[in-house]
Amino acid sequence: MKIEFTKMHGLGNDFIVINAIKESPLANLGTDELSMLAAHLCNRRFTIGADQLLLLCPSREADFRMRIFNADGSEVEMCGKDRKSTRLNSSHTDISRMPSSA
Repeated sequence: MKIEFTKMHGLGNDFIVINAIKESPLANLGTDELSMLAAHLCNRRFTIGADQLLLLCPSREADFRMRIFNADGSEVEMCGKDRKSTRLNSSHTDISRMPSSA
């Protein structure tokens, strides 16, 4: 499967950002599958490599919902460094109606 992604970095951390709204098959994956995908994609020796995988998912309450997975596959609630990267990415890819102010 071909997946479009953006690689971003900030303050010493790097992130793989995937628009799961556009990549609709990813939006339908469960947490276990997304954890395995994150561990695979974040592996620096064999794939893209990153500290975290950020997924921009559909939301009924906002422009998008952000899901964050660490390189080991564990899901986290929030990370300050990736919020700025996600805001920049979402405004540049027309996901968010909010302007980028970075």
